[in-house]
Amino acid sequence: MKKSLRLVVIVVLMGFLADCADRGPAEPDYTDALAEAALESAAARDYWAADYWAPLVAERYGLRTFEVTVGEPETFTSSIVGTHTVPYQTGAMTGTILWFWNDPMLFHVDGRTLSQLNDNGYYLSTDCDLTDFPPERVIGRVFDGMILDQRGDVWRVHPSDPGDCILGTEDSGVWLIQVRDVVVGGKKYNDAMLMWDLEPGSDHQTLDFYGKDEELGITGPSSDETNGWAVDGWAIVGFRQGIIAVGDFSVGSGELGEFAELVSIEPLEPLTAAACPTKADFVVSNEDELHDAVDQAEPGNVIGLDGYIELETTVVIETDGLTLTCATPGSGLYGEPEAPWGNFALLVVSASVVRVERLTFDGTEVRTAYFAEGDEPTFSHNTVNCGWICAWFNGSHAPTITDNRFDSSSTSDAWSAIQIQSGTTHAHVEGNTIVGPSEHGSSGIRIRSGTNHMVIGNKVSGPWDESISARGSFRLENQFIRNRLEGANVYGLDLWGEVCDFIVEDIDTGEIEDECHIFEPAMGNVIRGNRISGAGAGGIIVSSACWNTIVGNNLQGNADDIGIVFFGVETWDFVEENLHHFGTQDGAGANTFVGNGNIVIDEANLDCDGDGEPDPNIITGASAVQHGVNLGRVISDAMTKENDINGLTVH
Repeated sequence: MKKSLRLVVIVVLMGFLADCADRGPAEPDYTDALAEAALESAAARDYWAADYWAPLVAERYGLRTFEVTVGEPETFTSSIVGTHTVPYQTGAMTGTILWFWNDPMLFHVDGRTLSQLNDNGYYLSTDCDLTDFPPERVIGRVFDGMILDQRGDVWRVHPSDPGDCILGTEDSGVWLIQVRDVVVGGKKYNDAMLMWDLEPGSDHQTLDFYGKDEELGITGPSSDETNGWAVDGWAIVGFRQGIIAVGDFSVGSGELGEFAELVSIEPLEPLTAAACPTKADFVVSNEDELHDAVDQAEPGNVIGLDGYIELETTVVIETDGLTLTCATPGSGLYGEPEAPWGNFALLVVSASVVRVERLTFDGTEVRTAYFAEGDEPTFSHNTVNCGWICAWFNGSHAPTITDNRFDSSSTSDAWSAIQIQSGTTHAHVEGNTIVGPSEHGSSGIRIRSGTNHMVIGNKVSGPWDESISARGSFRLENQFIRNRLEGANVYGLDLWGEVCDFIVEDIDTGEIEDECHIFEPAMGNVIRGNRISGAGAGGIIVSSACWNTIVGNNLQGNADDIGIVFFGVETWDFVEENLHHFGTQDGAGANTFVGNGNIVIDEANLDCDGDGEPDPNIITGASAVQHGVNLGRVISDAMTKENDINGLTVH
């Protein structure tokens, strides 16, 4: 799967947001939209996009809850939360802000047409001067069987820095549109629209819906209907209901990877209150006001940001119990490129129980957008355009990092999206979406110390060396559950403690030049229900590790069909430059693995209980277990190097 489910949704929505046209059946009562979902079929299957989308009015769109029914179980909500104006030279265009799966999207409606004004935080334009909106992105009439081709030149201009302009050719955005009667979530929708995301240049595959096609009452498109191209994703849009289901497919195999269905529509108020508080003790719109508010605030106060604020100096929060959030949707912080602040962080939290929520950060001009060293910090529902590190937790107790989007795609080389180190314990990392850099990154989620971390339901994609890396000593009783890890350069998940017993002795003098006597393996960790694919060396590697449980993971589609590697003990005994090196390091033992359908490489020979005998792993259900494979040291520079930044060592 090349594209995430969320990206499929973003482009799908471009084709269906508009004011209601004056044709087709009467508009249903949206207060009970699911109960009244069955509509009379229109006489002609030829509509404007507006016929398929409820008006972009917050009160009528409501709070919509979706449930993932194919793939890892998950629920998410969607709602309309405000407006924003883009200053095009030919005339400003005001769009509606739609939150879908914690992503803000901006849509402008003009009569029966729709324009998506933004993409990944950038304005779309005909040039770098924001002259006008690209005309090929305006959507109007749609009909059964049409192929909608939105490819063409497009420029992306950063809202806060017009000099940050990305030029290029948009080579995606080809859709097959079909009109069908469907059943979604047990409700019938007549004349729903199926939107198939096509992949030009990839050969058509027969789609495997895992039985969802029978539940929906549909069949997949034929090769003739898709112009011979593969299907990458799809959405179902109910007539005057808006989007009711969305999913993605593997281009190579045609397998359905994930599918989410609309299950309820409620009044808007719950999401409005959560998106931006109705009351803030301080509302700030520039840097000076923000620094003053942080200095004056007392425990329990809420500081609301009104707008996208440029910073020349780091904001430091030293008062316990503050909340920093939005006063208006889309508000946040970005760095002035020439700021004399040491290029370290936009926001530093040294106090405890500080909440940072629902903000947009542009951290491309700093080493890290957010840095926390106080206890119980919360970083939730934020969108971060990242530089070297997105969010960094240094010695914090019980940080909460949930439902954020971390995007490193604007840089070619990144260190990590979430960095946890220096004794941080009890971190709760859940529901985050992490997009990797364009070329190389060390680790999407990088854990370098601590115990009792919960890493659950995160999506990590892109060329990180490891999507999740958990290395170092004192790593006990962490849980890695239901994460989706795609496209790692080396391994999807790396679990590695610290085990070494070696000596380097001068042969002539007998003096000890170097030695290590440490037995601190990764122990008691649970790796369960993760989906790991596209890794360059294998799904999971386990080393310097004892008594861990790896159960029920989907490890298909990694290099050479290698699902998991249990690293063996390395024995050292050689002479180099008059120095005798001898001893052992690494290894694994006494771990439990249950899984099917992929290769397990088991070199485990570590004595975990100290009785002088190697402790074998317990492996059941694996289709192929291999022993005696010489793996060598599977460690890249990114896995071992350290960096010193502003007096802080980054592991």
